Amino acid sequence: LLQTAIHKRNLKITVMALMNDTVGTQVATAHDMRQCELGVIVATGTNASYMEDVKKIPKLKGVDFPYEKMIIDTEWGGFGDGGEAEFIKTQYDRIVDERSVHPGVQCFDKMVAGMYMGELVRLVVEKLVKGNLIFRGVGSQLLFTPNTFPTKFISEILADEGGNMVQTRQILDELGIETYVYSDLLVLREVCMTVSRRSANLCAAAIACVLNRIGKKKAIVGIDGSTYRFHPFLHSWVKDKVRELLDPNIDFHLVQAGDGSGRGAALVAAIADKLNLEENVWHLSKQLIQAFPSSECRVCFLTNCKRKVSLWHQRTGDPNFEGFVVWDYHVFAMLHHDEQGELIFDLDTTLQFPCSAKEYVEKAIRPDCESHHNRRLFRVVDAKLYVEKFASDRSHMISPETYSHPPPWPIIVTHTCQNNLSKWLEVAVDRCPHTDSYGCVFDLEHLLFVLQD
Repeated sequence: LLQTAIHKRNLKITVMALMNDTVGTQVATAHDMRQCELGVIVATGTNASYMEDVKKIPKLKGVDFPYEKMIIDTEWGGFGDGGEAEFIKTQYDRIVDERSVHPGVQCFDKMVAGMYMGELVRLVVEKLVKGNLIFRGVGSQLLFTPNTFPTKFISEILADEGGNMVQTRQILDELGIETYVYSDLLVLREVCMTVSRRSANLCAAAIACVLNRIGKKKAIVGIDGSTYRFHPFLHSWVKDKVRELLDPNIDFHLVQAGDGSGRGAALVAAIADKLNLEENVWHLSKQLIQAFPSSECRVCFLTNCKRKVSLWHQRTGDPNFEGFVVWDYHVFAMLHHDEQGELIFDLDTTLQFPCSAKEYVEKAIRPDCESHHNRRLFRVVDAKLYVEKFASDRSHMISPETYSHPPPWPIIVTHTCQNNLSKWLEVAVDRCPHTDSYGCVFDLEHLLFVLQD
């Protein structure tokens, strides 16, 4: 629906992935740490996603799903909507709920998330003022107005260092509070501390429950969100409370995933982009042919009989090992530029785009790491021939090995063929080098000669 709406407005935008921010955080953490069982957001709202066994998902019974695991978006901000959290609620929680735009729902959100923490503090302080327990009983119109105490004030007050509590005094000035003594500042800090500590404890309880359900002996939790990131104590409090509530046999690691939701979305888009790579290179080849009509433009399929080829400096590779990844196959374009020499156009590389062939061979292909037991082979074809003959009906995207939702744009077919991807991937070590109607197949040694010519 989103892609259709974008197309109607003639915008050149392609939706590669649509996901929740918790999923993005989980994916980003998994990319950094090589695994992640739980992704958590504590921001304006709070939510989490976790990896679940498909066999434990009743709604998927009878559904042909090719994987053993699935990421579940818990929407735990709605926990307590059925009355399960009534014993936790205070008079202030009930006021916040009654004044909200959706009373009776998102109960957990209203006790944990950043959208409500500031208002909870304001309500407590308002009662203390009216009870003549703080600020000598003198408040202000702003203090008594709902939603005038943002959650960022909590972080600033708790981060206030030094005996003068300068930031806290500035906040009181903003609120129009003129009459106070030093002990009032300490009371305000304690209110912020109490509301924050409860938020941390509830968040930790939810994390511990999910980890106990998953039951893995070693678990990694990625957590992100502005409220969590900018609060001076939430991270340590959540970590300590999870340890207290968690099964003692489970070893967990709580990771702050800076901008995890954004980075995770980019990673998923990159993975989806990779699954459509041969189509993207097809479109790229058309552009290169038009832009450089007098230059030699070619396309290279990197693969082998085992469908396991190593490559470095890839976006979807391991950042701890120079972007190393093992592909079943990879596709990139090559252009001989009159001034710059041979250039490589790899849509997945972290090297310069385009990259000189010399640098690409040295850093991405790595001849020094070539294995005689798993030799990489390179099918090189003229780009015009590739554009003319390539066809894919995307059937490979719904196979168990490479399951992916096909992109929304039209498939690439010829007048006589719906799918010939397998033909481009047909290679054999004992026949190198050789030529057929789909180009020339080289081993690495012969490819280096080709690139030097």
